[in-house]
Amino acid sequence: MNSAMVRAGGAAVAAGGVVWGAVGLLAPPDGDAVSATDVWSSGVYLLGVIALVAVVGGTGAAGRGRWGRWSVAVELVLLGLAALSTLIALARGQYELSGALLALDMAWPLSQLGMIAVGITVVAARVWPARTSWLLLATALWLPVGFVAPEAVTSVYLVVVPLLLGLSVALDVPARAGRSAPRPAPVVRG
Repeated sequence: MNSAMVRAGGAAVAAGGVVWGAVGLLAPPDGDAVSATDVWSSGVYLLGVIALVAVVGGTGAAGRGRWGRWSVAVELVLLGLAALSTLIALARGQYELSGALLALDMAWPLSQLGMIAVGITVVAARVWPARTSWLLLATALWLPVGFVAPEAVTSVYLVVVPLLLGLSVALDVPARAGRSAPRPAPVVRG
């Protein structure tokens, strides 16, 4: 994967986080109602995450083994289904899904849980710089943060953490993208 594509993936995840987080701060949800603005802004975030996972796969950041390749492939399928759900919701103007569309919409949280698995895999593979790997995992943890934190905290989290990740991917990964050797394990003295 060339450096321009890696930087574009970093920019996409940063922009997606900033857009969705900013919408959450500037136009917070009204109770449990889902607005068109929230749906499209979450879709922008989702596109950024798709670009990020493509960069993970393209740079071998999840490792070259079967688990790394499969985690990226499964995650891309889940993200694709989540994107389809988002597109259908926007096209229908119906944001409260039911029936088959509700089942399809389950791809959204499953894809975000899948990002945690991808994040752990990237940290364990030790291909990317440590800061970038840990920022990917931190970005993936927005869903659990959203379950326990107030909406405003989750929105700030979505602005800051993916922005830092995107910058780190754009600045640190292209220089390493051509390298196939993982980072060496830390030496434990004791």
